[in-house]
Amino acid sequence: MQVETQKPPTRNAVSLRLPPEITQAVDAYARARNVRKTDAYIHFLQLGLRADGVADGGDSSDMRVIQMQLGEVLSILKGECA
Repeated sequence: MQVETQKPPTRNAVSLRLPPEITQAVDAYARARNVRKTDAYIHFLQLGLRADGVADGGDSSDMRVIQMQLGEVLSILKGECA
């Protein structure tokens, strides 16, 4: 029986200067979940991209719903809706 090995995805090297509070938080996250720091940074970058709608090429549906709901609340507060 031959075991097929899977190549990890290609990654680009990136250099960043980040505030210590961010690096400490990501390091703690990685340690707590027993994952590599690189994977922790990727996790948070992907979350941010999805939240901003960048990962799917446009506004995220979650953000559109939140914006719509905030608009409704603002209308109620302004007395525009009965």
